[in-house]
Amino acid sequence: MILELDPIDPEHWIAQEAVRVLCRGGVVALPTDTVYGVACDIENESAVQRIYRLKGMDPKKLLSILCADLTMAAR
Repeated sequence: MILELDPIDPEHWIAQEAVRVLCRGGVVALPTDTVYGVACDIENESAVQRIYRLKGMDPKKLLSILCADLTMAAR
């Protein structure tokens, strides 16, 4: 499923659908300033393994994570 979120006038149901996918252990693609990235719930091991498989990466290699603040990073 491809959903586009308008950055100027976002439809909240689209963001909520992405959250639902993440909460169910799914993976979402999102644009960055140069390429598309993939994201999942870092606490869901099967979702993390799915990203490794999708990217064809060795699970011994580290993935980048996004944190809202230093408290979240410390967890």
